[in-house]
Amino acid sequence: MFNESIDKDLDSEINGIVRELKMNKSLKQRGEGKQPLVTFDMSYLIDSIPDYFADKASEASLFLFSLHTGARAVTCGGVRLCDIRKVIIQDDDSIFVKIRLMRNKGNVNWNHVITLENQKADNKSLDAVYWLRQHIQSQFNMDLFEPSLWPVEEKDERVLWKWDTENMRTRLKQRLEMAGFPPALFGFHSLRSGFLCSAVIKAGSDIKQRQAVLETCAFVAGWIPFSHAEMVYVKKACVQTIIASRVIMLNKDNEKQSVMDNRLLTIEDFHGITLRKNKWNSEIIFASFSRIILDQLKKDRVGVKNTPDSNKYILQLGLNKYVETNEELEELAKVKYDPLILKSTPQFFCGIRINARAEVARKDIIKILLRDPKILKQQAETFIAFMKEQEIWLKEVKTYKHRVEKVSTTNKILETREKDEKGNRKRIKWTEEEDKTLKFHKERNETWVQISKHLTGRTPGDCSDRWRNLKKKLEREKK
Repeated sequence: MFNESIDKDLDSEINGIVRELKMNKSLKQRGEGKQPLVTFDMSYLIDSIPDYFADKASEASLFLFSLHTGARAVTCGGVRLCDIRKVIIQDDDSIFVKIRLMRNKGNVNWNHVITLENQKADNKSLDAVYWLRQHIQSQFNMDLFEPSLWPVEEKDERVLWKWDTENMRTRLKQRLEMAGFPPALFGFHSLRSGFLCSAVIKAGSDIKQRQAVLETCAFVAGWIPFSHAEMVYVKKACVQTIIASRVIMLNKDNEKQSVMDNRLLTIEDFHGITLRKNKWNSEIIFASFSRIILDQLKKDRVGVKNTPDSNKYILQLGLNKYVETNEELEELAKVKYDPLILKSTPQFFCGIRINARAEVARKDIIKILLRDPKILKQQAETFIAFMKEQEIWLKEVKTYKHRVEKVSTTNKILETREKDEKGNRKRIKWTEEEDKTLKFHKERNETWVQISKHLTGRTPGDCSDRWRNLKKKLEREKK
């Protein structure tokens, strides 16, 4: 086979592909490259996130911090409260925030200080200091603009952003996709390359200014000035904004004209994409509402069962009571749960009602919040007060009681089960009588724990496995 000649066109195509792979250094070094996420992309992204979204300030401050400093996800993940070294407020309302970066790729003791400045313009979309202040206020109940607070004690190891690096990357990708950007266009590293590309675009075609920008960016982001690691990003920013004919042509007045034009700086033209429809919807507003309540439950439920599952159950009870105390909503819920109750058994009635009421409550709350999303926090606080008034907030709950009972039942049975030579429990073949008992109780919608009590030596898990095997057997026989 290998001695046979290859078609000339195919041979030429293969050689071209191999040559492209060899020449493309960025492809070799970084795998499939992502596009740089520049300032106008970030402005569009932050504006697309609804104000009612609970994590907007936290995510905006994180994304902007990386864009303004070229910081990697690993660097952002290592920033602590005690790394805010100083806040300087000037008479002209300028505010400078000095932040120490202690972690870099391959260096956990970086000790590198950067400075951020607030934007005085009305547009806050790209103001890293503004969003950082909002984030610190909501997460730590501290005011960034109170200089006496900073720095906090070195032993305060609270991280500025609570997410790990993988979560940071995932969040950025999710927000970009929800804003309408094509999937896989950007990664978290796009913020680092976007930092440099945004600076180069701002510098324009003046070579001295551009070299100064490259050197300055290297000092901030930790590159070696003019190294390949830095320069690999620059070509993209320049090529996308340079107008070739201006390189040799003068303008009408024979004056010097920049070969780069800001009119080319639109998202779709710069990246060669078509933005899709914004995906933010009504479900997000309820998720934000729930998040505020669950966070408060976690803080308040000290000394009682306090797990994510138990707190979600408490919220479910609150939604249930919200409908139960409202005649109009209760009528809507009855339309949902009455038909289901007729087909079920008494042991499931309570759960069916709770789920139906929770669904009605969710739709009603979404309807209220969509009228005016700005009242989300106020509405959540009102709901918390309602739950406390109904004595639900600190209620003792025993979630997953059936699981605890199942484990207990299983352990008791296994203690009495005969074992083989290796210490493993012996496998005992199911009898026809046992199968009849299993089928009889399963058709009455009993739980596996209840069924196992009618079958000596059989655990709830054994009953579940046997039922699944019987169903498969019946299906095979039908065929």
